[in-house]
Order: sequence, then C-alpha cells, then structure tokens
Amino acid sequence: PATMRGGAVAMGGGAGAGTGSRPPPRPCWFCLSSPDVEKHLVVSIGNHLYMALAKGGLNANHVLVLPVQHEPSSLTLTSEATGEMQEYKAALRAYFRARGERAVMWERNVVSQHLQLQVVGVPEAAADKVTEAFLKVGISRGVALEPLGADDTLASKGVAAGQGFFVVEVDEKTRLLAKVSGRNFPLQFGREVVAGADLLGVPDRVDWKACKVPKEEEVEWAKRFRTAWAPFNPAVDSDDDSDDDSDDG
Repeated sequence: PATMRGGAVAMGGGAGAGTGSRPPPRPCWFCLSSPDVEKHLVVSIGNHLYMALAKGGLNANHVLVLPVQHEPSSLTLTSEATGEMQEYKAALRAYFRARGERAVMWERNVVSQHLQLQVVGVPEAAADKVTEAFLKVGISRGVALEPLGADDTLASKGVAAGQGFFVVEVDEKTRLLAKVSGRNFPLQFGREVVAGADLLGVPDRVDWKACKVPKEEEVEWAKRFRTAWAPFNPAVDSDDDSDDDSDDG
C-alpha cells in the first residue's frame, strides 16, 4: 500500500500531493489549500486525498473523503489517487465493522464541483436493508438505480467524465448506479435514504443545514474520531509533518 501522510492539516497537501488537477472555476470550499476549509474537521491526510467529518453530519461518525486538490469526480482521479481511495474505503469498512456497523458510501456528481465520497455507518442488523432502501426511495424520488457487476466501472457503464451520476457502495460487492441528465436530481438523496426509518431512523436529519452544531462540539467530535480512527488510518502519522504543516497562515 502507498505510504500516506497524516498528522495536522497540511495546507496545499504537502510533498507528493496532487492529482494533475485543474483550478476550480470558482472558489472551492473543499480544496485543502482553500482558506475556506474548516481545518478543525480534518481527521486524516494522504498524498492525494484527505478525510474530514461531514459538517452537519448524520451523526458524529459521518465522514467525507475528498481530493486534496481540485477534482470534480472520481472519474478524473489519477490511478495513484484512485488506489489511495481504495485504501481509504477498505480502512473505513474495517473501522465501521469494528463498531458493529456497515459502511455505506456514496458519491453524487450533480451540482457539485469537488468530489465528495460520503461515508456513514448503519447498524449491522440493518445492513441487509440498505440496497432495498435505496431502490425503494429511488422509485419514489424518480432515481433509476441499476446494479453494477464486480468488474463494472463507471466508464464501462458509459458514464463520461462530464456526465452527472450517483453511485452508492453498500459493501465491497454491492454497488448501485444512477445516471443523471441535467440538474434535476434530489440533492439529499443519499442522506434521505440512510436517515430513513429502515436504517438510521433519523429522518429529521436529512438536511445538513439543520444538523449543524457549534464549532466547539465539532472540535470535540473530530478529536474523538481521530482517536478511534487511529488504528485504521492508512495515512502514516508524522510528528515532523504536524510541526511543520499545522500553521494556520
């Protein structure tokens, strides 16, 4: 596996970071070098990707995996960044499994300028209901989901780099894809399904803006997550990196 960096937030991603990206068309909240990044939410930094708690998350273990530099979707990642993404996914599955949960991961490339892989755990007792929940809500919301085979990729299913899509990974073997034309897509679809009665049972938490907590609480959540995540973190922590790169300036 690739050696990745950890420790404090490295503005700009540090040596070796970057995915051959292009500058964002407008200021981006999620590029790690952006002054708008809420650094206190960042819990892991690799060479090409970083991980942060979701602002207004479904719970205190709802995280995002994002490119350090600007990439609009998983289709535009380099092979190195794609490999790093697989390491993060495997580590997150192990992390949630240790908590008695199943990691559910989704990416929405619709009205989104920076790749965000959303990851949240659902109780293992509800794991068998995840696929059915996505299909059921998909029907009611007009989202046509199709299963992906083990060897299928977005490209092999005809999804081009500039095309909208929604993809969810229920586990290592079960993935569902919706191709999206235009911008007519329920933007909170992933949250709506996972928050539903069959999974997390928190339907009042679909809208992230209604779930925001004070910064002090976010800081505490991030601290607790880093501690629990440390044995699973694929990024190699470095005290030297933390000392050199934690400057807020």
